[in-house]
Amino acid sequence: MEVQKKITEKTPDQLKMNFALWTRLAVCELIKHEYGLSMPIRTCGEYLKRWGFTPQKPAKRAYEQDPSAVARWLEETYPAIANEAKTQNAEIHWGDETGVRNDCQHGRGYAPKGQTPILRKKAKRFSTNMISSVTNQGKVRWMIYRETLTSQVFIRFMERLIKDSKKKVFLIVDNLRVHHSAPVKEWVEANKECIALFHLPSYSPEHNPDEYLNGDLKSELGRKVPPMNQQHLEKNLIGSMRQLSKSPQRIASYFNHPAVWRLINLLAFIEPKQHATAHRRDACAPLPKSKSKLLLVLRRVSKTDASAHVSLHALGADLTVHMVEVVRK
Repeated sequence: MEVQKKITEKTPDQLKMNFALWTRLAVCELIKHEYGLSMPIRTCGEYLKRWGFTPQKPAKRAYEQDPSAVARWLEETYPAIANEAKTQNAEIHWGDETGVRNDCQHGRGYAPKGQTPILRKKAKRFSTNMISSVTNQGKVRWMIYRETLTSQVFIRFMERLIKDSKKKVFLIVDNLRVHHSAPVKEWVEANKECIALFHLPSYSPEHNPDEYLNGDLKSELGRKVPPMNQQHLEKNLIGSMRQLSKSPQRIASYFNHPAVWRLINLLAFIEPKQHATAHRRDACAPLPKSKSKLLLVLRRVSKTDASAHVSLHALGADLTVHMVEVVRK
């Protein structure tokens, strides 16, 4: 049990071992170091299987990420943003940029064993870029551009975003230099009645649901015929994004990712709240399945938390939150 506890709570490098992750060989060396026993690698694998360990692809985290800054953003900054969004009847958008190239390989295909399939692509490289935003109601907004991301490109996207929205937009983005540029700050200040800009903690893409849209998009592109030129690439990109835009439930599912759930927490009961402002009219109703979706989540939570007071901003800033106690049954 001591070995099981160590490989659960520690990484090999924390134990001064020359391994990045726990492998069968690393566990064998740990056992030899702790107990002086030399065990076959297969036996160590059987122990890992018996203990409930499985080989998994690790999630990546930047060394530069500041855990205390991330925790502070999750516990203080984001709840304040969500509360302010409710007060101003604003809609929270999560934004990000991505690029796609013709030589990216994201898909897999079946072939006879031992016969690797061949995918022919243009040797000449070409690419295009996209900036997008998603909401927890399943709404996605996107814009394709070929040039490098500049302040003017970002402002152009924000102009389209507020033009399309009947509510004030609260846009949460990462810490790219463009997002902090003087022209962007001046434009946001000049349009503060329509939009407000917020930033995620540095090096924390896992907390941005729009990152999962980018991954979904690239998976879709990997299933299409390889593009022969930039126009073909953009056609594939537009087709994939239109398909994703028609599936709000799929977009909303990005907020079910564990890193995002940890960000937004959980609540037990919600009701629509009617808002009215002098300069805007609320034309967006809450999703009809919000309550049923929430109940499914609560059943999952109640199995692990005996008692919890929970709050949820994931289901929209236009909802009145009623706090209740979740008791294990």
